[in-house]
Order: sequence, then structure tokens, then C-alpha cells
Amino acid sequence: MSKEEIILIASFQNLVDKQHEAEEDVRFTRSSIDSLAVAPGGGEDGLWQTVRLWQSFIDQRLVARQNEMQREFQEKLLEFLKKEKGISEKELPSAIGFNDLSPALQKEVQDLQKRMNVELQPLVLESTL
Repeated sequence: MSKEEIILIASFQNLVDKQHEAEEDVRFTRSSIDSLAVAPGGGEDGLWQTVRLWQSFIDQRLVARQNEMQREFQEKLLEFLKKEKGISEKELPSAIGFNDLSPALQKEVQDLQKRMNVELQPLVLESTL
């Protein structure tokens, strides 16, 4: 194993340790450190295997962040429907129009769309590299 390969594995181990310390929702497993492929080429121990692993990680981070933002909004929408519209949990509609929302919630939707563009765009770009 070359010096560069050893450095790459050590850097990856440091990343994994930091992800676990921070209790990131999407993170590499500790066992992935031992199986990190760094050899030249496209075989099972080849660097392209690690590139695919990283691509999968980036995709999962993107999906997790999208789900988190969606969940945040759904909680606000549920609160709006229950409190302002007086709808019970059993009566919740399967869909609701934008114009049926309060002005504050409409603004929230627009702000969320802007936030998604700002926060998710870097993740989308990473996933297409």
C-alpha cells in the first residue's frame, strides 16, 4: 500500500469518527473503514468502488435533507389544518391547494422552496459530479 493510500484511509477514518461523534443522520459505518477501496483500477478493491460508495452517501444525504425539510413543512401544515381549519386527524384531506393556505403558510411554502434551492443545490451538484 502506498503512502497516499494510507493517508486516504486515515482521512476517511477521521471523517467516519467525526460523523459518529456528531451523530449525523447519514454517515458511513465504522466497518466501512476496513473495506475502503483505494487501489488503482475498477476492481473490488479499486478506487472506483470508493467513488460509488461516496456517490451513494451523497445521494442519501440529499434524500435525507429533502425528507427533513418536507417533514418540517408537513408539521406546520398539520397544525394549520387542525387549529385554523378545525379539521380532525381523521378528516385530513389527501391534498390541499396553495390558495387554501393562510397567507403566512403560503409565505412559508415560498420560503421553503427558496431554502430548498439554496440548501439542496450544493448536494445536487455533488451528486452529479
